[in-house]
Amino acid sequence: MTQIAALKTMHPAHPIGVYFETENIYTLNPSSQYSLDIQALLADWESGNKSRRMILSYDQRIMTGQYPVADLMGYRHTKDGQLVVEPEEAKTVRFIFLAFIQGYDYEQIAMILTQKKRSTLRGRQEWNGMMVANIMKNERRWGDLEARKSIVVDYKLGKVTKNNGNRCSAYVPEHHEAIVSPGIARAAHLVASSKKKCGVQDIVVIQQGALKGFVGIHPNWSGISVDSIHSLCLRAYLPEEVAKLNDIAEMRAGTKLEKPLRSEYLTISGTCFINQSSPVITISKNGIRFSKACHTRLDDCEHVELLYHPILQVVILRKSNRDASTAIHWENKDKICSSFSSKAFSGVIFEAMNWKWSCRYQCRGICRGEENAKFLIFELDESRILIRKNKYEQIEDRSMNLKCRLYRSKWVQSITVSDVMESGQVVENPMIGAIPSRNEVQRELDDLLMSM
Repeated sequence: MTQIAALKTMHPAHPIGVYFETENIYTLNPSSQYSLDIQALLADWESGNKSRRMILSYDQRIMTGQYPVADLMGYRHTKDGQLVVEPEEAKTVRFIFLAFIQGYDYEQIAMILTQKKRSTLRGRQEWNGMMVANIMKNERRWGDLEARKSIVVDYKLGKVTKNNGNRCSAYVPEHHEAIVSPGIARAAHLVASSKKKCGVQDIVVIQQGALKGFVGIHPNWSGISVDSIHSLCLRAYLPEEVAKLNDIAEMRAGTKLEKPLRSEYLTISGTCFINQSSPVITISKNGIRFSKACHTRLDDCEHVELLYHPILQVVILRKSNRDASTAIHWENKDKICSSFSSKAFSGVIFEAMNWKWSCRYQCRGICRGEENAKFLIFELDESRILIRKNKYEQIEDRSMNLKCRLYRSKWVQSITVSDVMESGQVVENPMIGAIPSRNEVQRELDDLLMSM
């Protein structure tokens, strides 16, 4: 109707009319407007009817398990609604996932696929980062199927939105043959959610010695949670050791102390002695920062490793070599890296310590060890709130009982050079499950590149 009106008024001296043969309507006829209005109402009614029938049809198909499917990169659909792997395209899909968890970014993968002249579903041979990212978002690549992800909310305007429970939907795990395993898909999604997309990061657990149960984590890695870190820590202990560990945790929390000791023998928090020369870690909800003194205490080494004990609530920063799977490159001749993105790691600590998400917390480090066995120990239950620059607030009720202080001091003094040098064992990440090792992934990538 808008276009018809525009044609009439475009040249008032010579208006343009439209003749509808089926309805026998000529728009320049004075009585045609009434007929057009009636036809428009009928057409709108019919469109609304068709939309409602389609919605009802989709509902019935979902309820009977006859999910609509279409061709997509790596799959072809059959007449009976099945998805069948297309081998040549599946190579491209698998290469994308494996390259991403190995540390390639979207643009690097797109460049390789373009150089290899790999075709998209529509036959294009030029790739970009967004195309690569979209390949990894579709659940059908790992064998699942989600029906009715989006819905049409206005059939007149053709407006489509995400289906947030507005209409019935279905998610069917293991609906068809997968191109990549769910574990690889989970790993890729966790890499995508990490600030620095550098592939799947290892998690290690120290299995023996004074640092037993400490978990080694790269702070940027998003593939961690409170439950997963707690579970990995406890796996290093025997049942009787777990019971003792829980007693220590309760003692440190102040829930298992004798009243005379609690009231008469309290020591001042170490944060009261923080000064400009102190090694300090500052933890916010999105990142961690180490003071210059941390670098100095560890002899300005090039690589370090971050260890965390979720029950003792202690963070250890120790010297490392570049070959360690959880090594953090934090210093070289040109640049000192004092801060790191650590949204997931910080989130674990904030949740475990019941800290306020809007605040930043500082802990004083204690340097121990010698030469290559030097380390900094940060006690998270002795922290202060950083309100703004040079403005701090002590956390209430953090004074430590003498008995607990003596236990901690004895434990720290018991850490030997061999304990500090003890390597962690790479463990399976509970948030991902079993996936190929980095070497296995690299070998398959090489084979895929040779076959493309």
